[in-house]
Amino acid sequence: MASIKTQKLVYCDKEKGYCSSGSASIIGSAYDTSVNSGHCRHWVIESLGKVIQYDENNRCGVFLSPLRGLVSYDLGTDQFDEVSVDDPRIQHSGLVPSLISHTTFGNVYFALYQMVKSGLMGVLHQSFPDQTFFERVLSHVIHSAVSNSERIQCGDFILHSFLSHIVKDLPLGTLNCDSSYFSKMGEHEIKLTFFRNYIAFMRKTNPNFGRGCYVDSTPLPNDVENNPFNYFSNHGTDGNVSQTRMVLILDEETGKPIWYTFVPGNVLDLHTISTVEKELDVNLNIEVDSLVLDAGYAHQSLFERYNIDNSKIYDNLGNLIRERSVIVRMPEKNGYPYGDLYQLTKDLLHDVQYDFCRGNHTYFGMRFEREDVCNCHEYCYVYLDRDRALSLNGHFMREHPDEWNAMTPEEKNWAAVKDGFFILVSCKETTPALLLDEYFGRTRIESLFKTLKEYLAILPLRKWSVPAIKGKILNDIMALLVFQECQSQAAQLGKELSKLFVDLSVLECMLDKENIFQISTPPKQIREAFIKMDIPLYGHISLDDINKLVYECVMPARPSITKPMGRRPGSTKKGNSLRVPLSKEQKEAAKLAREEEKRKKREEEKAAKKAAKLALREEEKKRKAEAKEQEKLERQKERAAEKEKTDAERKAQAAQRIPVRTGRRGRPRLVNPDQNTK
Repeated sequence: MASIKTQKLVYCDKEKGYCSSGSASIIGSAYDTSVNSGHCRHWVIESLGKVIQYDENNRCGVFLSPLRGLVSYDLGTDQFDEVSVDDPRIQHSGLVPSLISHTTFGNVYFALYQMVKSGLMGVLHQSFPDQTFFERVLSHVIHSAVSNSERIQCGDFILHSFLSHIVKDLPLGTLNCDSSYFSKMGEHEIKLTFFRNYIAFMRKTNPNFGRGCYVDSTPLPNDVENNPFNYFSNHGTDGNVSQTRMVLILDEETGKPIWYTFVPGNVLDLHTISTVEKELDVNLNIEVDSLVLDAGYAHQSLFERYNIDNSKIYDNLGNLIRERSVIVRMPEKNGYPYGDLYQLTKDLLHDVQYDFCRGNHTYFGMRFEREDVCNCHEYCYVYLDRDRALSLNGHFMREHPDEWNAMTPEEKNWAAVKDGFFILVSCKETTPALLLDEYFGRTRIESLFKTLKEYLAILPLRKWSVPAIKGKILNDIMALLVFQECQSQAAQLGKELSKLFVDLSVLECMLDKENIFQISTPPKQIREAFIKMDIPLYGHISLDDINKLVYECVMPARPSITKPMGRRPGSTKKGNSLRVPLSKEQKEAAKLAREEEKRKKREEEKAAKKAAKLALREEEKKRKAEAKEQEKLERQKERAAEKEKTDAERKAQAAQRIPVRTGRRGRPRLVNPDQNTK
């Protein structure tokens, strides 16, 4: 059996049930069957919070619940219902339902702050001047970057975020089905405008941004029936040739994406590089000076274009304009001096004068100048990763002892190094250690593709038209830029970004009728994280400050509101009126007085605890003494009763005993007890 219990209820209109204050809870009750006392046991089922309107007869009303927000509850049906904005039961309170619900704050605020700090928010404003479309772009980018790979639609994510109070011109229900948005984003002009603005912004602080690039590609999914992107390919109708590859270009120094394009087919060759360079030159006026490629791009046409003889470009007067270089891994196949270079270095592979360390691995490195790399003049850098080769060869020896024993000495020598042996080809003359550093830099693009696929869910593409697919990829590239900025902050904390987003999501907020976000109290570790990341976090932030952060890129520098201070000595009025400033001596005296008061209070509490402990100890000691004395008396009574019983038994035995006298021949004869024995 349940009921609604109210406390300190004050009506402002009792006929209509309007309340100005008071709280309520749903109380359960049941008879206590453990004892035959006829008492009833009560417990709280749920706190309903502040009472806005309450009907005692029908046992229903409107409550500002700390768990559910502004809701109506009917005890008869045990149902909660939403309260609309025009509900007459809340008109007297001034509350608006959409402004008092709890929304997530920490994770989205963190991402927005990083976008403003990095300048990406300004780039979005410049690229998308229409405010409604900007809000749509911002919502999708934040959802892609912050949702942490959760299967939640964009509209639902924004609705449960405090960003729903910011994007007022955007109907949130349209975000869950936004094919028109992705089709719009797939237009070439949109993509071109964004990257031009982004590169121009990055070059304000780094004039060489975009000069040297890594180029790599990933195949788009081919297992989807009627994938529209496969119609781009004209190399065949089956196998890998029917795939389309997305080529991503990164800045060499920062690792930021500066362009992407699509190449039909699944063949990596000079045509791919030429297509990319042409697009960069035409669209962004960028000339690529440096390329770092995987072995799939190694081809004679590539080496004919990038070799030692044509690496330097001069003008008509003979002045050096620029140098261009390429680094590519040599494939182990015919046409390349792979075996010859091994034979030249096999006796030197364990010579320590050629060794250097990178990370936790030790490498052998040696440079050769060759003219037989596809009949081109190139530098060949021979490497041996000693740790990798030793580990994998030891594993092979343990797992396949028979095959190892059957090998010739020459085969064993090759097997001992083959898993760590590789060759890099370049027209650039440098040391093996520095060239390896440049080649390892391309792992950043591999990690970006991994991030795009795993964290931002670029694959599978879940779109069914070419413009929508292109728009989805552009949206995820922008989300990737946000993701990278947030990831750099998480790395400073020594945390994974996905774990940091989960931790920050515990911070919630509520927008009150004064347009002030009331932020929940952050845990200690979250507060320390914001301090380390140099991000301001207050207990209250106004809606105006958040709007300035999003629309004007102005970061809040101080708290949005201040709590009213108490009355100070020397003030003439109470409350928030004019106060006389305290002198330094007065502040110090007030501080000492507070400390002395705290010290006395601590001493009093300590003395009270000590007295209570002594009293409890004396009481326990007295109780033990009484129990011991009582036990002693009971033992004495038991001994007296046993003695009395024993004496009675002895007397009874003595009374029943008969005297016996022996005759002459030793035979006993009865004696008359009354006879005189003398």
